Amino acid sequence: MDDLLADFLTETNESLAELDVALVTLERTPNDEATLSFIFRLVHTIKGTCGFLGLPRLERVAHAGENVLGKIRDKALTVTPDIVSQILAALDCIKSIVAHLGATGSEPAGDDSALIATLNATASGEASAVPEPETKAEPEVQAAVAVPTPTAAAQTIRVTVDVLEDLMTLVSELVLTRNQLLQLARTQENAAFSVPLQRLSHITSDLQEGVMKTRMQPIGNAWNKLPRLVRDLSREMNKKIELTMLGADTELDRQVLEFIKDPLTHMVRNSGDHGLETPEERRAAGGGQARTRDHQPERVS
Repeated sequence: MDDLLADFLTETNESLAELDVALVTLERTPNDEATLSFIFRLVHTIKGTCGFLGLPRLERVAHAGENVLGKIRDKALTVTPDIVSQILAALDCIKSIVAHLGATGSEPAGDDSALIATLNATASGEASAVPEPETKAEPEVQAAVAVPTPTAAAQTIRVTVDVLEDLMTLVSELVLTRNQLLQLARTQENAAFSVPLQRLSHITSDLQEGVMKTRMQPIGNAWNKLPRLVRDLSREMNKKIELTMLGADTELDRQVLEFIKDPLTHMVRNSGDHGLETPEERRAAGGGQARTRDHQPERVS
């Protein structure tokens, strides 16, 4: 795999994770022009780069999604749950193609004509002419997610995990050597080495702390799939669910984040699946009091 394709895959995977969250936000706040512009820009970048790299299947799907977003941006369409679901379906297709690209270096064979037809019909205002199941009606939006408005990305540089692990190993060896020198200095009376050795000790400690920080990531990185998960689960099970996420800036070691992603996803899915009632079940359990609360979503924190 050449460097251009590798960079594209890295950037696209990052964009897709952000797009899931941003689309759920847009569904909740349809008039949020900043979020809409953010989504359009990422999809447009994916489409443009596909053309440059010669990825026709990926380009066609991204182009169809971009057309719908362009119509929304131009006020020719309004954001609805059905339209958001269609764009999310396009993102899922892009994810599948990107995953195959990462594994093999080439696009997989496949027919996306039904999905593209649905998106094109929506963009042209003819969604009603598209047959089932492409225009499957979906219930009222159930999931509301508290997520921040997308902001400009901070300046970063990509470094492979192997490089960080090697650096950590070297720093560990340096700390060990520093400790041996300090132990040796305690048995010597040569004061000439005391000051530079203490300085070396401080620098080594600072270097060790700095390398440790490179492994730390916000716990919010482990949550980026949850808004989409809750949104889809809410619509699938006809439950009203509000997802609240607090403390996303809390940092954990990268390896710990990898360990908790799957259990965390499983816990949230089970909470929505088995722990929350449907409106009908709430009415049956609470009578008149429950009926007054039916418009309020259950909360998963």
